[in-house]
Amino acid sequence: MNYSPVSKEESLEDASYASASLRGLSPSRRSWAGRTITILNVALFIASTALFLKSSNITNRQDWALEQVSYFSPLFTRLKIPFVAKVVQGDLFNEDNLLLRQYPSPEVDDAWEALTDVGVVIINKEEVVKLGKDPKKAVKAPPEWGSWLFFTLATCTLTAASGHGENSYLAQPDGQHALHCLNAIRKYAYREHYYPSQTTSPSSSHSPNLTSTSPLQPFHQAHLSHCLHVLLQTLTCDFSTDMITHNWMETQDYPFPDFAINKKCRDHSEILKWQAKERISVDMWIEMSKRGPQPGEEILKLPPKLKAWSQSDVTDGQSEKGH
Repeated sequence: MNYSPVSKEESLEDASYASASLRGLSPSRRSWAGRTITILNVALFIASTALFLKSSNITNRQDWALEQVSYFSPLFTRLKIPFVAKVVQGDLFNEDNLLLRQYPSPEVDDAWEALTDVGVVIINKEEVVKLGKDPKKAVKAPPEWGSWLFFTLATCTLTAASGHGENSYLAQPDGQHALHCLNAIRKYAYREHYYPSQTTSPSSSHSPNLTSTSPLQPFHQAHLSHCLHVLLQTLTCDFSTDMITHNWMETQDYPFPDFAINKKCRDHSEILKWQAKERISVDMWIEMSKRGPQPGEEILKLPPKLKAWSQSDVTDGQSEKGH
């Protein structure tokens, strides 16, 4: 297709025609058309600005990045989780004599418990649904927890329960459960200290359904297997994309990994502070056990192997059946 340039005369004629067309309108219609165009331009400008600000606000929120790689968490609306820069302490031997790497002792146990303690908190029905769970199956907290102070006998303190009345449900941070599992595996690794009697498994004589070649008793073997699998799923789901370089090191024939890598971490200490503030008390947890399921609340059936263990006479050192 060929195009020919528009002459200056033709261009002026077109402009004159457009001008004449406008002049052909009555003054009132020309005024109305001008106002309409102005209003539309202003509306378009306001809408564009609003969308820009909204987009900027979303992506600049501190937890926005975390939300993109999470299914859903009530934490995002209750806590601003800061990021902190850390260097991994990855020496093969405990060169700095770090407490968390030492052989079990009361001081070591206290340090691990402070990091791995799991607190039960209150969430609402909407959050339960957003977690992909059925409110009919999730355990509800007593509605009075939303407005009553709870007295803890052990510490003689009052705990304000931040519930939601009839919409109160019990929940616990998944990250803390993963850390609990890490601590459990640590204890099984030091079995001679924590479980000195765990040398032979009584499962074959007490319950044929729980037969195992593990030196651990059925509950402990199940707990260990559960925790290993939970950590496997957690680490492969939240896979670290950081990279480890290598160094030449004396006496070593092959390049040696430099595990002291730089990481950008969620500030776990802030999450622990939030959990300590929001968790229910031990007495409140005991009250839930005494209270039990209420009329209309669904009770799930035990899986076969857990049922076999619960019906056996093997306590595995557990004072209560449950986890």
